Amino acid sequence: ATTVEDIAAAADYSPRTFFRHFGSKEDVVFHDIDRRLVELRVLLDEIPEQDAVWPAMTDALMRLGGELIGEDPELGEARIRLWFTEPALRARYTEITMQWEDALAEFLGRRTGHHPDLDLPPRVGAVAATSALRIAMQRRVLHGGDLLDLAAEAFRLLNQGRFGESRNGRS
Repeated sequence: ATTVEDIAAAADYSPRTFFRHFGSKEDVVFHDIDRRLVELRVLLDEIPEQDAVWPAMTDALMRLGGELIGEDPELGEARIRLWFTEPALRARYTEITMQWEDALAEFLGRRTGHHPDLDLPPRVGAVAATSALRIAMQRRVLHGGDLLDLAAEAFRLLNQGRFGESRNGRS
């Protein structure tokens, strides 16, 4: 419900100055996401060819996910909570996630010989990885727990294909 005028006034700026820095008020909450996407691409490009693809990729995601909360835990958790509870921010988060999926699918395609847009494995892997990280972040801010532990568990479940089992171990 906060307007751009409210934000600009609180920052002692004009709305015109606000729009020089941000495309929309939602972009304030995602102010560092473009930089994080560049960091993800760099991390993926730096993974040695001999490294196993899935663990290396999920390690890169966990590192960046941890930084979203780690730099300022209170602010990080508040931002992520808003991503999941405010409809406009959830929509923007979805757009951003698709960009991350593109980067991951390109990486998986390069490393596996699959086309990132035409073949299912790189795209499914990318979506699964971003979804696992999203669920870990959501679980962290809504119910507590260590983000890196939650993300590692989510990636482990995907790796083992155990997400369809009941608590007693039966499918």
